[in-house]
Amino acid sequence: MALNELKWSFVQAKALVHSLLVLLCLHTATGMSGWGGCLDGQDVFTKIPENSHWGDVVAELMDESTVEGVHWSLEGNDADWFFLDETSIRLNTSEEKVLDREAQGPVLMAELSCYEDDTLQSVYRIVVEILNENDNTPEFTEDTVTSLTISELTPVNTVVFTVKASDADNDKIIYSIDQASPDAEYFKIDLPNSGEVILSKSLDYETKTQLTVTIHASEMDTAEHFNTSTTLTIIVQDGDDQYPEFLPCRLLFQDETSRICTSPVYTVNVTEGEEDVVLDFSPGLIHAVDGDRGLSSPLSYVILSSTTHTPMQVHI
Repeated sequence: MALNELKWSFVQAKALVHSLLVLLCLHTATGMSGWGGCLDGQDVFTKIPENSHWGDVVAELMDESTVEGVHWSLEGNDADWFFLDETSIRLNTSEEKVLDREAQGPVLMAELSCYEDDTLQSVYRIVVEILNENDNTPEFTEDTVTSLTISELTPVNTVVFTVKASDADNDKIIYSIDQASPDAEYFKIDLPNSGEVILSKSLDYETKTQLTVTIHASEMDTAEHFNTSTTLTIIVQDGDDQYPEFLPCRLLFQDETSRICTSPVYTVNVTEGEEDVVLDFSPGLIHAVDGDRGLSSPLSYVILSSTTHTPMQVHI
């Protein structure tokens, strides 16, 4: 036989192997069409896509004559996914039973046993690969999207937290900030595939104690670009960046990051010769508070000058 004829015969035989799939369910068929004697069988390897519909043809069997006294028995954990319809192998699914690669795994396996007059003659392998389809959306990892606390003293351009999402189809994920979220201006993502969220604007506890931002996770290389989103609440933690203020505060200047008050002038009338009396100051008692309201550090008061030129210190 010429070399080209040998090659063609090999191609035909290979194509024939991939066209055969035997019923993968506990079933006995006597003289099954498509199979002759037990020695005519062979290991079967084929592929089917996940999410295929009930009755979809998985493979066609050869149409040959029946061999009397021969029957085939198929067993295996994955047997109930298929049924035989004359000379066709069809998929056995339902609304409740969907062929899902992520749930079933990448391969279905079974064994095909051949009997002649009820005597086991041969056993063949049945291997069916489940082809992956893009049928899952990304999901954020729960421990990366919990409530966060960030100090108001955190420098701009610092990575303040990292989000992470996964996709059951192993698709690549990219991240973005929803610019319509209330506090999107405070954050940015420079490397879309990293999930690293960077502070882009200075924080100020005295102005804003809580931030809300929405982050999207999207498939990068798929036609569907499935995506999901999560909304994070960020608690701004007070830092020691404000001076004490005497009350009442006479506001001199205020912007998004600072507040400046002028101290009031306290006045009181004292009668000569009086001792150990409570002085009634105007516009009220001498009182100051920590400008960092979230810290409320204790303050001390010092009289810087007196008739004795001896400073007196009082703690409150």
